[in-house]
Amino acid sequence: MNADLIRIRESKLFKKLPDRAFERITSHIKVRAFEDGDEVLNFQNNLEFSQWYGYVVSGQVLFVDEDSKPLGLAIKDEFFLGRPFSLNESAVIKLLSVDNSTFVVFVPRDVITLLAKASEQFSEMMEDIYDSIFDRAKFIQADSNAKQRVQEWLKAPDSSQTVASWVIAIEKRREDSLKQKIREKKARQKIYLVWALGILLCAFFSVECLARFLHWDFSFFYFFNPSLKLDAYKPGSQFNIAIGIIGYVLILLTNLHAFNKWAFKKWKWTLNYQFSQELHMFFGVLGLLFILLHSAFHLKGTNVANLAAFSVMIVVGTGLIGQFISNQIPKTIRGETVKLEQLKAEQAKLREKATLLMNDQSMYKTSILMLSKTAPTSAAQSFFLAPLFWVRARRLRATLETLGLTGESAKLASSYVVQEFNLKQKVKFLEISHVFFKRWMMIHLPIGYLVYFLATAHIILVTLFA
Repeated sequence: MNADLIRIRESKLFKKLPDRAFERITSHIKVRAFEDGDEVLNFQNNLEFSQWYGYVVSGQVLFVDEDSKPLGLAIKDEFFLGRPFSLNESAVIKLLSVDNSTFVVFVPRDVITLLAKASEQFSEMMEDIYDSIFDRAKFIQADSNAKQRVQEWLKAPDSSQTVASWVIAIEKRREDSLKQKIREKKARQKIYLVWALGILLCAFFSVECLARFLHWDFSFFYFFNPSLKLDAYKPGSQFNIAIGIIGYVLILLTNLHAFNKWAFKKWKWTLNYQFSQELHMFFGVLGLLFILLHSAFHLKGTNVANLAAFSVMIVVGTGLIGQFISNQIPKTIRGETVKLEQLKAEQAKLREKATLLMNDQSMYKTSILMLSKTAPTSAAQSFFLAPLFWVRARRLRATLETLGLTGESAKLASSYVVQEFNLKQKVKFLEISHVFFKRWMMIHLPIGYLVYFLATAHIILVTLFA
């Protein structure tokens, strides 16, 4: 095995392949080496690799438009397309080496598809590469001096320190952005963990209530005290009172979200707004379930206790609907509403991601047409048509596969198309969602305050006159 093949074999893409599979692939790939400033591809006069992917074994490849304005960058262990494509809504015309030892392997699309089918790890790597290239393109676009740096470098490639330091700075910004995404992912995992613990807690008390109601000789509390004498499951028993206290505390904890929103604005706290909002929902839903268990489902009459229970049901119901409306208004991690220009830029980015994976524009148009059949024409319809849209979105991947897109490419492309379509709908109903959400909160908040008042009154009356 010569030195070039050794380098390829030790790269991330081919490292874990069996020897026999690697030997078969080497007969299909083409290898190219480039120095600083060399042209890797020019889509105006070279479409030799239109059905291939370029894999960067070492070095870096810069994507530029017809005016030599930098649009993106692929670094070690990343792919680029061998056919014309766009970034930031600008057509990539040339690919240039920005390293003295850029080493590129051109791999046929069919081979990449087979690798994606054979390895889940490879599929995840492909998705990470797409994300990193687009994230890097965003920072390159935001750099006002990028074009000047590249043009200076093109005039004198030997003095590459200017572009090299610029590439390092761009990559540093992308890595910082990636760390932020990892923090957001961990926050989402915490949310799932909190909901899982809440469901387990509710299941624990539900089984305990059922056992006492049916007079089973069983209790979870026997594990702590085998000689414990159990209360009956009925309103007013010590057990029901304990459940009621838990429910009341959970309802009170919903106020943490209001405090967090105030702290975000007043003290510029760096807490995750979405996590705070999810906790608000969690405390409300779990609090309602505990209140219902506390009442033993005896809700006849118009006393203070029943009014409080019905108020909790209404406030949780309006809160869930309000959450759905709020989800139609994209927000940052700090809860600030994303501007319309940012939404449209994100929409364009998702559209480009999808079209990069597809063989031609007709696939993208077919995908959008398929989703449009269930597209809501009003904000109200977006609520009622959500299940039907979900079904269509699940079927999109199978449709793309029948059109010739296979493996992970179909999965990723369908995901990007659905995200882009959802964002398009949010942009469409953005203004009305804002108005509707504010008016809906005018219903939700007063009922919430009524819940606190009635629950507190119930506790005081029971304490004084029980």
